[in-house]
Amino acid sequence: LPPLAEQKRIVAKVDELMALCDQLDAQHVERQQRRQTLTRAAIARFTADPTIANLQYLFDPDYALDPEDLRKVILSLAVRGKLVKQDPKDESVEKKYLQEPKSEIYPFNWRVLNFGKYCDIQGGNQPEKSQFIDEPKKGYIRLYQIRDLGDKPVPTYIPEKTVSRYCHVGEILIGRYGASVGKVFWAQEGAYNVALAKFIYPEDAYFSGFVFWMLKSKVFQRHLSGASRSAQAGFNKGDLSSIGFPLPPLAEQKRIVAKVDELMALCDQLDAQMEDARKVAERVVLSIVGV
Repeated sequence: LPPLAEQKRIVAKVDELMALCDQLDAQHVERQQRRQTLTRAAIARFTADPTIANLQYLFDPDYALDPEDLRKVILSLAVRGKLVKQDPKDESVEKKYLQEPKSEIYPFNWRVLNFGKYCDIQGGNQPEKSQFIDEPKKGYIRLYQIRDLGDKPVPTYIPEKTVSRYCHVGEILIGRYGASVGKVFWAQEGAYNVALAKFIYPEDAYFSGFVFWMLKSKVFQRHLSGASRSAQAGFNKGDLSSIGFPLPPLAEQKRIVAKVDELMALCDQLDAQMEDARKVAERVVLSIVGV
């Protein structure tokens, strides 16, 4: 309970600051509308000519582009053959796949491979938790769970005699259940649990780096949209059987991967810049309120 005179001074100051907040709100809405227009134009420019120069254009602070949206655009262009130019000197796809269908949405020299015919997934191990240990030991092998493929792994080891499925560096794992459905990871040496599935593909058809990015794109991810995100439900081989995967010549796949890697590194820089800006804004706010 402040004195009445002080209450009146407080109310006058609050009214003054709230009026400034209303102005800030209006400016924010106007700025967001302008950014949305500019961002659409910037993405259209990048889509028409996906060069590094046009990606740098998107780093303008006026856009405030979500790097995750930009990553989706990059992958969409990559798997449709619009990120790098086709080279007539490239060898065609492997001879045995030439009879597979073409598609008007892909370049003339690409083919489409059906998942059910050429690919597979292989589920992981699920030993009893009573067998888990947290230190390496002779006769034990590292068990990878989804958490172990992120920034904060919690190493777990299980008796090797309980393992029926192994994973190796260079192989690809996919989150199969819960909130991690569809997340794509590079495997490490060891075993993997049932929340992950190994993606099996014809190695004479695909370069592993291309498969990794393709699985992150809508070509694969849209087929998982109906899979429940609950802890119990996920997807199985039957859910994927109708997917048609684009198949470029191997030489083009490698060029695509090199370009995607380069562009994703720039997206990571954009992420870092936005995080730095957020921290600066947070410090300003805290200084204003005297914290």
